[in-house]
Amino acid sequence: MLRALGWAIAGASTLLILVLTLTAVGDEHQIVTRLNLCVICGHYGTANLLRNVLLFVPLGVGLGLARPAFLRAWLPAVILTTFIELAQIFIPGRNPLPIDWAANSAGGALGILLVRTLSVRLRRGGPGGAGWGWIALSFATLAATATAFQLVPPAPPHHIQITPNLGHLESYGGQVDSATLGDEVLQVGRHGNPAHLEALLLGTAPGGPSAADPPAQGVPLRIAARAGPPPPGVAPLVSIYTGAQEELFLFGVDGADLVLRLPYRAHRLALMSPDLRIRGALAGWDEGTPMNLTSRLAGRDGACLTLEGPLGSREACGLRPTVGEGWALLLFPGRVARDPTGRLRPLLDGVWLLGLGVLAGAFVSSIGAAVAMGAGLVAVGWLGPSMVGSLAYLPIWQAAFLAGGVGLGWSGITVAERWAQRLGRSPDP
Repeated sequence: MLRALGWAIAGASTLLILVLTLTAVGDEHQIVTRLNLCVICGHYGTANLLRNVLLFVPLGVGLGLARPAFLRAWLPAVILTTFIELAQIFIPGRNPLPIDWAANSAGGALGILLVRTLSVRLRRGGPGGAGWGWIALSFATLAATATAFQLVPPAPPHHIQITPNLGHLESYGGQVDSATLGDEVLQVGRHGNPAHLEALLLGTAPGGPSAADPPAQGVPLRIAARAGPPPPGVAPLVSIYTGAQEELFLFGVDGADLVLRLPYRAHRLALMSPDLRIRGALAGWDEGTPMNLTSRLAGRDGACLTLEGPLGSREACGLRPTVGEGWALLLFPGRVARDPTGRLRPLLDGVWLLGLGVLAGAFVSSIGAAVAMGAGLVAVGWLGPSMVGSLAYLPIWQAAFLAGGVGLGWSGITVAERWAQRLGRSPDP
């Protein structure tokens, strides 16, 4: 029965992998003329590397259930990723990389190891050495998420841009009449005092606390503008980039949404990150309609965005990333950001935290240990961000998902243990 389930998981995972990796992502086809041996490739190289690992973990789980020997289970995963990387040579928009092959192979191996570690857990009734490694992975993921949402501005010089045409972003069709940061009128071009600019933007005073731990009150950025047509993607009203084209700050529009992007440590780690936004703030605003926009970072209380004009006003405060948005460090496509219901991101947050809880809960041996494990994970999610000066926080409902995941993991492995005992044989696949 377990082997049949394993083959079903492996088949479904293979189909998903083929769809995600063999689909053209552009019209241009660049012929591969040399082997690219980069490890962290591109602006989001770390995110790409981790995505490739996670993509093959479910396949590894299925193969681990279907085949008892490690090498026999791992070989199909290696063959599949080899086929994919070779096939991508002929697919427009794809770039076959040796590091992708290695990451896929590692993901398959991790899935197989997870199955084998769970088998040891069922036989011995405790986590064992490898089991503690999976538990540590859950804790480390929460801590890493908090660290990724620290504010870490890139090195100067800083260049101020107003409705720029940057190429990788949309250009806003409206007009910005003025932009002031506190008492300073912002002018297009290189800023003469980047330390002072960072201090005002990130809510600190010059010579005061670190930008990673700002005080409660920031300096507002006020923009007087006239509305343009809704852009199909993020279009900056005011943005600040370094000489190395690293983004320090962006306040703009995406469709009818107001968008704020901040310099998280995630960017320095080649990870992706979510933005902060007011959904539908500009819905129904005609071109040329005057509007006043304000952005202010209020320390660990998050950001406040305000829109005022003849069609009404909108304000949202306490905007900041959550610990549950760890998934967004690896994958944050525009369709998730522009979800009109606003429910997709919280759903993914809950699923992510539930999965981390299940991973840890599957290796505890008693209900008391499960309660302690859940409390420990929630404590890291709650206290970790403040300890490292992160903007992230753990809402109560996310804490419930995290603790619930631990309970689900423990109860699921307990049911599997009893089922194996009734069959009178080892639960090994």
